[in-house]
Amino acid sequence: MSASIFVATKEKEKGIWRSTDAGGTWTQVSPETPTAAVPVVFEGIAYWPTGKTLLVSRDQGATWNTLATVDATHGPYFNTAEHFVVVGKGGFSETKDAGKTWQAAAPLPPGFGTGRVGPNFAWDARKNLFYASTMSKPTFKLDRSH
Repeated sequence: MSASIFVATKEKEKGIWRSTDAGGTWTQVSPETPTAAVPVVFEGIAYWPTGKTLLVSRDQGATWNTLATVDATHGPYFNTAEHFVVVGKGGFSETKDAGKTWQAAAPLPPGFGTGRVGPNFAWDARKNLFYASTMSKPTFKLDRSH
């Protein structure tokens, strides 16, 4: 979050943990456990998917609230603060109203999962291209510009 404010998850404890002294001490700030390894910060707001929800923090991780109930394990990937996508077990989901409503944008390719380690996802908002890659498989590219 900053040079001295960190957020993290713990391997054997649930929740989101926060340090304001560069990792010296930690306090649990949310009982929710994110699925993504790190939050995404966009325009000063932190977003962290949990698998069933997308959490948001507007105060450098001191508090976390549910922005949306959505199948999200990775992301979000932004075009604007209103228009972004997340990835979950069901594929890419898109919002154009800052998370109020969601629609399916692209499926995951056959054989791709959404584990914490292994898959990589991306979205080119200008060209509306969706990407997925993982070890030992070709990179998947889906063009939704048409």
